Amino acid sequence: VLPLSNPHANNVPFVDFVFVRAESATSSCYSTTILELQVRNSPLIVELAEPLRLCDVNNPGDGLEEFDLSEVEPEVLDGLDALDWDFYYYVVESDAIAAGEAAIGPLPDFSLAIVAPLNYQNQVPNAQTIYVLVVGNVSNTDPNNGGFGCYNIVPLDLIVDALPGAIEPTDRYEVCDDEIP
Repeated sequence: VLPLSNPHANNVPFVDFVFVRAESATSSCYSTTILELQVRNSPLIVELAEPLRLCDVNNPGDGLEEFDLSEVEPEVLDGLDALDWDFYYYVVESDAIAAGEAAIGPLPDFSLAIVAPLNYQNQVPNAQTIYVLVVGNVSNTDPNNGGFGCYNIVPLDLIVDALPGAIEPTDRYEVCDDEIP
């Protein structure tokens, strides 16, 4: 009888039902159906406390190194079962968001994800932010997520620290060996 507001907040947690009424634009005819609304949990992941850091040992001075991005997965999950979640890494935040939205539907698309996250070379010298997309997978047994692709995203800072410069001393350091054997 009373139309729902748009947007509509569900009344029952996780699964709710609403009636849909379709009216003809040319007559007084109409039909109704029931629409099931499902709300799923997104992963409760945490932002990283520290960036991933490497020393600039490979071609010192260029600020580029190869990172194993998967090192952050246990910290991001904060105790969640790693088998329930898939990880994808993105250079551009909007690409991560688009992939997360597509994961909810029938045609997930992770094609813009970083191809080799176990040996990713940063593209911006010295400091770069990438985006970690965490998506529920089919082995997820949470009845309020289980394989429905709900997702969350956290930023990950990559830092390449310059090697300290060693200055060769101008004087020698001499001592006498005055210990008796």
